[in-house]
Amino acid sequence: MIVLRQANKEVVRIDCSSPAFLQNPTLVRSTTMDQILFQPNCVFKVTLDFKKSLPCVEGTAVRESTDWVLCSCLGQTTHYNKTDETLTMAQCVVTVQSNVDELTTPFSLTLRFDEEEWVVERVFR
Repeated sequence: MIVLRQANKEVVRIDCSSPAFLQNPTLVRSTTMDQILFQPNCVFKVTLDFKKSLPCVEGTAVRESTDWVLCSCLGQTTHYNKTDETLTMAQCVVTVQSNVDELTTPFSLTLRFDEEEWVVERVFR
C-alpha cells in the first residue's frame, strides 16, 4: 500500500496492485534512464509474512511470536530500478508493536512485481 500525505494533512491511499503507480505524477519526484525516485510525502507500507512464526522482542511485544510484521518507508528513501524492475525501500522500520529481533534496526527491502503481486526478493541491512 502507498499512502500520500497531502499538504492539508489529508491522507490518500494509492493503488499499488500493479506497477501502474510508477507513472503517477503525484508520487514520482523524478525519472532517469534507469530509475524512478519518489516524493518525500508518500509512505510505502509492506506486510512481511514469514514462513514460520518468529519470537517477538521481549518486554515490548503484545504476543510471544508473530508470523507477520507491517513495515513502512518514506518515499525519499525508496527507488524503482527500471533495469532490474525492482522496488528498493531503504530505511524501513516495523510499525507494529510486536517486532522481531532481526528487524529492530532500520533495514532495506527489495520487491519485484510477479505478474499479480509484489513479492519480497531480499531483506538486508
